[in-house]
Amino acid sequence: MLVKEILIHHIDTLRFLFGELSLRSASVGSGDAVIGDDHALLSMVARDGTPVILQGNLQARGYPGEVFDRLEIFCERGRILLERDRLTLDGERSETVAIDLAANYAASYRDTIACFIDGLAAGRILENSPTDNLGTLRLVDEAYRWRRPT
Repeated sequence: MLVKEILIHHIDTLRFLFGELSLRSASVGSGDAVIGDDHALLSMVARDGTPVILQGNLQARGYPGEVFDRLEIFCERGRILLERDRLTLDGERSETVAIDLAANYAASYRDTIACFIDGLAAGRILENSPTDNLGTLRLVDEAYRWRRPT
């Protein structure tokens, strides 16, 4: 459940940001939080060698019983951190901005559907092609093949 229903979107985003990824290892398991997998750790690498780690846990002790995102991208010159409804840039300059998650969530669906309809009407290639999505589905499938019984 966690990988194929929630983390699939994170994998897709990471592929958009870093390019094609290869899965190096994965740990996917089940506890008692949900029926199906409820925690996962995926270790991936981009073509240029950049390591990419994706972790999800629906039963992490000490965290509230809610699902929220945390994305951290860091390098020699700075870092970008998305945590809940805050986006922080730390580098030559630092800045934190609040994000309206509810409005952006609704807009993401509205804008994606509009882009799809406009693309079909104009006969142009869509930004997110079915062929490209196969790369995301491949990583999801590979993560489950690494699955170890818990």
